[in-house]
Parts: sequence; structure tokens; C-alpha cells
Amino acid sequence: MSIRLADHTPRVRISTLTGLLLAVACSSLGNGAEVEVEVGFAGKFKVGQWMPLRVADIPDEAAAVRVTVLDADGAKVRREFARGDSSSGDFRTTVQAGRSGSPVTIELLDSNGVVIEERTIRPEDGSGANLLASDLLVVSVDSKPVETLDAELVAQSTVVAADVASADLPKVALAYSAVDAVLMSSNLVVDSAAGPLTTPQRDALLTYIEQGGHLIMSISAAEEFRRSEFAEAIPIQVEQTLRVRNLSPLESFADSRQRIRFFGRIEGAAGFDRESGTIVVDSIDGPLVMTAPLGFGRITLLAVDHNKPPLSTWKGRDALIGRLVAIGDPQVVQAAGNVTAIRVRGISELITQLDLGLGAIEGVRKISRNVLLLIVLAYLAIIGPLDYLLIHRLFHRPYLTWITFPVLAIATAAFAGGTAEATNRKEPALRSVELIALDSESNTIQGESMTCYYSPRTMRCGVTIEAVRPWGESGNSVLPVDVGWFAAPEDSFGGANRAGGGGLLTPGYQFGGTAKQRTIERWPVPMWGTRKFRAEWSATLARSPIQSELESVGVGRLAGTLSHTFDGPLSEVLIAYGNRVFRPTADGEGNVQLEAATDWDIGGDKTTRYDLGRFLTRAKKSVTTSRGGKFGDEVSYARTAYDPNSGDLDRIAITMALYQAAGGEGYTGLKNFAVNSFDLSGRLDREHAVLVAKLPKPVVRTTVQLTSAEDGSEGSEGDVTSNAEIDQHSDSYLAVLLPVRRGYSERTSLPPVIEN
Repeated sequence: MSIRLADHTPRVRISTLTGLLLAVACSSLGNGAEVEVEVGFAGKFKVGQWMPLRVADIPDEAAAVRVTVLDADGAKVRREFARGDSSSGDFRTTVQAGRSGSPVTIELLDSNGVVIEERTIRPEDGSGANLLASDLLVVSVDSKPVETLDAELVAQSTVVAADVASADLPKVALAYSAVDAVLMSSNLVVDSAAGPLTTPQRDALLTYIEQGGHLIMSISAAEEFRRSEFAEAIPIQVEQTLRVRNLSPLESFADSRQRIRFFGRIEGAAGFDRESGTIVVDSIDGPLVMTAPLGFGRITLLAVDHNKPPLSTWKGRDALIGRLVAIGDPQVVQAAGNVTAIRVRGISELITQLDLGLGAIEGVRKISRNVLLLIVLAYLAIIGPLDYLLIHRLFHRPYLTWITFPVLAIATAAFAGGTAEATNRKEPALRSVELIALDSESNTIQGESMTCYYSPRTMRCGVTIEAVRPWGESGNSVLPVDVGWFAAPEDSFGGANRAGGGGLLTPGYQFGGTAKQRTIERWPVPMWGTRKFRAEWSATLARSPIQSELESVGVGRLAGTLSHTFDGPLSEVLIAYGNRVFRPTADGEGNVQLEAATDWDIGGDKTTRYDLGRFLTRAKKSVTTSRGGKFGDEVSYARTAYDPNSGDLDRIAITMALYQAAGGEGYTGLKNFAVNSFDLSGRLDREHAVLVAKLPKPVVRTTVQLTSAEDGSEGSEGDVTSNAEIDQHSDSYLAVLLPVRRGYSERTSLPPVIEN
């Protein structure tokens, strides 16, 4: 990533206002053609997440489409797309939504960049609906409308179903980033007269699942589905066609008192291979619902079509869909009563805590809001009651207020300026935190990087972002990357969930570039302030950088070797399996590292073992002698309370990767909806282990160039400051799903071990 900086002046704000007035004036000169605009899925999207955009009936003179939203600071964020080959007048792309309540403005530009048509989607007037990260968005494709999903059933504040047509499904997986589950019938993925999905749509759907999505599919015609290419790409296999005679297990699963009424038998149901997944609902005819992981996501199959009788006419159909949705995410079935941790106001998500740690710039001492409030109250007390008592009551010289008031105001301003100089560093700094997830079986890897730039003066920046593989692999080392604005998902000041409009004088900026080199143009950074952006990338590797041969030799016992090919040693290494944690023995300095191209013998004497729950909660051991000493000592463990205000990035990352294993919201007091794809604890079973480590190098590389202009101009290429003068630091964390071969017959679980 390269950054070019130049001081900005009030002249920029005037040009922003002028540009807005010109845009409004030019839009009135359009030909009046009515274009059709649709954002999100049936107008529904999530705050700060990527969403599909469709613009239909574009006039021939339109050469580009510009989309504008507001970021968390109220700045206008623009993206401009060339019309390309959309000669049919139907333009589709993927854009990032703005903050809560932010309107989405779509402008059509001619070849000269003049606005010829403008449309605005406003959530408050019903033309769009932006949801929060903790809300649940279910996309129902070519289905009978899903009227209600029980919010109590899935423990969500808001549950929204978006009914869309198959033709409107995206062709890129990025557009699904806000979707929690997709519901469809199998006739959409086979060649039939129902209008099947195109190959790009099917590929995008499979990629969405592999990257952490959840597909719920009901089987319409088992034999046709079994022969489709889509059936070969998923783990659950359809062996035969069944004639189902009893659906009462679905009634019990949906907790519905309504009976599924039909006569005879249901023809064409799917007969699943019982060993190809987990049976959720079984019956005398065979499994009715099965689920299985696919990459980081999950696919759930229903043996009968939910769009045909008897399920389509069953009053408990929506309750069944709600239950199926809840299979994909353990957070949605977590009862609120299980939360015992102390909540901190303004911090409700783990990513918010990560954001606080990211913004903790070395050399910058932030004044807390409480201290700032006390300073303001003291200032008001001095210029008000205290000044009155001294000047009016004690000295009886009221006219002295004309002197004391400006003196106090100037002294306070000098104190504030001096304090700011003393508590802020004078050099720019760049901080980034990366979360990377790798499935070593499918070689699917994905990551996201949150970057924070601190500036000692007011700046306008030009940013270039690239993602480079930090491991040895043949081929192109640059990965496609998507970049957008970033803010914590909170409703407090600076949060993405805080509703409010942007001011006319708020400086805006624009995203651009290519898939392998993204840019941010005219990025405004205030003096002694910070700006943040988020980069996301994914890839399928030819060869995994993690090589492992793991074998389970008993309950809580793991053997085998593990090595890696990253450019440097992995640190903070741990493997979670079952209810155990395995770590390389620390060296003399207390570092837990694994060198590159070095085999770690997990079952050897250089491995330290812990109980998983106690390790994640940092439980402390206490020994109490029993009464009279007749029955020996009593050993107990008390877990350490989780501190949401802590900036310990190592612990935050480990908690994110093993969130549910640590106790989830019940232990941390924080939700994990924003980055739940990084949580791999749901895959901890007899056949999988999870590796968590810290990488030696980041994926999103950082190269900074400063172009300064003291006279307030836009800057010149001739004045470039050395990269070494920018303080740069990156923390990259890796979570890997590892296959485990079972080498013993199944036994009952053993009690927790005592750490060695």
C-alpha cells in the first residue's frame, strides 16, 4: 500500500460545495428518463457491508455510474464504474453500503463526467432498509414469500427475509457478504424449465458457502439433482429417490402444533447417504434434514421441496425455515440469559475491542471522556460562578470581566493546545491488524485487514493497496483485494450504527483502482486524528502453506507432525483439538514459536498441553484442604473475567478464532457477528483441529510515500519523504482448519486434564 499526502485548505471544502451544486444543476438537465435502481436484496442490506447494485433502463448517453454513501464520519464516499458492455441498459456491480441511515445516491454520467440522471435510495422513506451486523438477513430465492421468522427462536434483534428472483442473484461472491443464509429449491441448480442459475451464479453461490455462508436447499426432484454438477460439488450425497410417508419429525423439529397434512406418500424425495453429513431430522423413511460443512460455511439439505405441497401449504413452514437457519450459526441459538459477563457501554462486538486496540497508537495518550468532561465542567465553573464571586462580590469591579473573560479563554486555549502537543506524537504512524482463515483441506484462504493511519497534521491522502502472498508459491503473488471504509459496529460517536446526516462541508473521498491494486483518492485525515479502511481478499491455493499429518490416538490425545512454509517463524502457536490445547514448549525467553520448514512433533516431549476452556478463560487454580484433612485437597479453577477494554491484540485474536469454545457472549459479554467467519471453534470435532498462530509478515503490504506541500497546494512529486520516517506496524493472525485422522475406537469423554 502506498500513500501520498498533501495538506488541504478550506479551498477544498469550497470546491466540494461547488461540485455538489453543479451536480444538482446538471441532474436537472437530464432527459427525464426513468431508470430503475435496486440495492441489496429486495432493497435490504447491512451497514458497511458489500451489497449488489442493479441499475436498469440506462440511457445510451450514460458512460459511467457513480455511487455515493456516507461513512461513519459523515464523509461522502464515492465509487465510479464504467458502463462497460451493458448495452442492454442493465448494469450490475457490487458496492459498500454506508453507515446506518445513510442514503445511497446513484448518478449516471456521460462521457464528459456530467451528471445526466440521479436517484437516491433513502432507508427512512421505505425505498431501502439497512440492517445492523447483528441482524439476520435470509435471502429466499424463487420461493413462496417468507412472512415471519421467529426472532425469539434465533435470538436476534431483527430477522429479515428478502424474497428475490433467481435472475437477480449476484455473479460474484462478495455481494453475499451481508447474507446470513440463502434458501432455495434444488430445481434452480439443475437444467430444467424453471430457469436455472447461470454458471457464474452457481460458482458465486458455492464460493459464498466456502467463505462462511449457509445454503439451505430443499430437494425438488432427487434424481435430477443427483445427476447435476452442483450435487458433485457438495459433501452431502443423494443416493436414491424416496417415497416419504411420515413428516411428523419435521413438526417436532419446528416445534409447531400445526400438522403437515397429505395423503398417501410424497414422491421424488431425496434419499441421503447417512454417512455424508450430520443427520438433523431423521424418520422411518430416512433422514429428512442433513447438514455438512463446506469450507468455512455450511450446507443444509431438506429431503422434500418447501415450495410444493404439503410444506408450501403448511402453517408451520416459516418456523421450520427459522430452525434451519439457526443450524448455520451457533450464536443465533444462544439464549440471552446465558450472558453473565459484565457489559461495557459502547463495546458490544469483539471487532470493536479490536478496533480500540488498532487505534492505540504508541506515543499518543488519549484523554478519556470522563477526564475531558471534568475539564469542561471546571472551565465553566471558573468563567461563571468563580469569576462572579471574585469580581462582583469580593472586588466589586464588574467591569473587570471584560479583562478576565478573554484572559481565561486564551489561557484555556493555550492549555488545550499545549496538552494536545504533549499527548500526541509528531510523526505519522500506520497500524494494521489482519485476520486470516485457511482451510487446509480445500486450500481455501480468506482474510481481512483493518488499517489505521495517524497524522500529526491535516492531510489529504492518496492510497494504493495491494495484497501479496507471504508464503512461497509459484504464480502471481498479488491477490485480488476489495477495499472499503471501516468503523466499529456501534451506535456511539464514530460508530457505523450511529444514524445522522453528513454536512455539506464534510470532505469526501473516492475509491477506485483495479482488482489487484485498489486506490483511495483524496482521503482526508485530520490533525492528530486517524482514518481507517478495511481490505478483504480470498483465494484458492495450489498448495497449502501448512502441512500436517495429525492423528487422534485417544480422547484429548493428538499425535503427528506440523510444519509451514511462511516467510519466517510463527509465534503464539497453539492447536485446539477436542477439549485440549497443544503448544510448542516455550524457549528460554518465553516465546512460543515454530520455525519455517521445521517439523513439530505434537505428541513428543516438546509439547505443552492444557485444558481448552481453562486456557481460553485463563482460569486460576486454587487448592483447598478439606475439613479435617481426611479427604485430601480440593482443587478448583476460577476463570479470569474478560476485559472488553483490554488492547491485548494477541488475546483478542485467539478469542475471535475460538469464540464459542471460550464461552461466546456468555464469557466475553461481546457478540461476534462482524467477523464470525474467523471463529473456527464450531468445527472442533473428532476429525478436525484448529491451529491459531501469528504470522511474521502481513498479507496487505504497506509502503508509504509522503508528498508534502507547506504552501497548502495539492503537493508535488518532487518532495517525497523517506518511508523509514513512517512508523509502521502490523499484527497478522492465522486460524487454520486441520484434518485429523482417527486412530482409535470411539470412547466416552474423559474429565479435563490438569495442565503440565
